[in-house]
Amino acid sequence: MSESQQLSITYDDSSYGVVGTGADIFVKMHVSARTSGLMREMPPDLWKTLCALATYMDASGYCYPTIEQVAYDIGVSYRTAQRWLDKLCKFRWNGEPIVVKSQGRFRGGNYANNRYNILPLSQLSIFDGKVELPEVIANGMPTDNEVHSTDWHSIGFHK
Repeated sequence: MSESQQLSITYDDSSYGVVGTGADIFVKMHVSARTSGLMREMPPDLWKTLCALATYMDASGYCYPTIEQVAYDIGVSYRTAQRWLDKLCKFRWNGEPIVVKSQGRFRGGNYANNRYNILPLSQLSIFDGKVELPEVIANGMPTDNEVHSTDWHSIGFHK
């Protein structure tokens, strides 16, 4: 994937400890999320939930938000956020998960926040993270020239 095939969503929020560096933090949504068909196949509620989760992820794709945080971020009730998160973790794209959930426990046996791992198949990354495509799609992806000559001109952008 070339640098020119990446879109960036800027996220910089001091309420989550992102202060002092002066640099923005970017969650990268790779163009392949669209060209591969992932966005077309994923229901809008799951895409919105995935994007919200991605704003919490570390360089390895792990994130630990509470359900309350996700509910607030996407503007839904606690129960709706819980349902959408569960559906997102059950969603399969070409037979593979894009998010895996695990539940941790503290030493006393109480449950900790769920831990979500946003996998490279999601076409979202942070920092220098990489993405991957299922082999069947990777072999059928358009070339850089096809993407640039078709997509940009079809929506009215010219170089």
